[in-house]
Amino acid sequence: PVFLISIWSNSWPFGEFVCKLLLSKGAIHRFASSLFLLVLIIDTYLSILKPTLSHICYRRPFNSRMICILTWIICIFSVSPVFYHASTFSVPNSEINHCDLFWTGSSREAYIWFTIVSAFIIPTIIKILLAVPLIYTLAGENTNDMVASEGQYQVFAERNKRSAHLILTVIVFHILCWLPLWISLISVNLLPMNEMPDNSAILFHMISGCLGMANTVLNPFIYFKLSPEFRNGLAELKESILYRSKTSIFLNGSNGGVGGGVLEHSSSQSNDGNIHSTNNANNNGKSNETFVNNFFPTNVFQRYDEERNQQQQQQQ
Repeated sequence: PVFLISIWSNSWPFGEFVCKLLLSKGAIHRFASSLFLLVLIIDTYLSILKPTLSHICYRRPFNSRMICILTWIICIFSVSPVFYHASTFSVPNSEINHCDLFWTGSSREAYIWFTIVSAFIIPTIIKILLAVPLIYTLAGENTNDMVASEGQYQVFAERNKRSAHLILTVIVFHILCWLPLWISLISVNLLPMNEMPDNSAILFHMISGCLGMANTVLNPFIYFKLSPEFRNGLAELKESILYRSKTSIFLNGSNGGVGGGVLEHSSSQSNDGNIHSTNNANNNGKSNETFVNNFFPTNVFQRYDEERNQQQQQQQ
């Protein structure tokens, strides 16, 4: 809305701080979308292929929070040059102001190449290097042969194939959405400092920027479409929120506030409510854990080996 108002009025009426803030927000989005996807791929890789290392090193709530905080710090630090160089300027002999980046010397070229390398090239290479063995392990021939030999483990094979499909789709979709923007930045960076891009280049840059933003918007729909575990997690989260809302209304009614008639319901409804609350109390504690653990399969083959060893011991 802020940029739309600026375009409509052909001026920037919001001051220098808002200018710095909004330009930095666009830059931080490029870093955050790439780095957090990289963190997700690394977490999935370690959870499935290196489960022992994963649990020893960081699979604790505190460590997970610290990794997220550290990722945000890296993103904020990476866009600090944008915040520094963003400013407003006034058109001489008029009341028109504009918000833009004013680089000094070769700082523009250096920062654009830094952004391309650190936010796209290096993370993309790491994602591909980790995704190839991960997808091969989840949907490779070895897994299919092992699972098909015993029908009771067929559910693991189906779940692994879905996860491999989801990982591949998310990575490819991310690259396709962001690649036009990086191409646009490279083409702009190759221009001399005193030369402005033509209208077609500006239009391509605007469209590619919108396409990159669309990646973040459409990601949840991809997860919802391809991952039944994600859909189940959303359903559990919805039930948890509804239960807490109903509990809050019930408690307010018991205190004589709005909704006091809740306590005047029949005993059968009260008993049903107690049964429902008991079941939800048992499930709510697991909802967040199930939502996270079911997003990608973890320790699938470890569980398979343990159960297989138990069967062999029983047969002996």
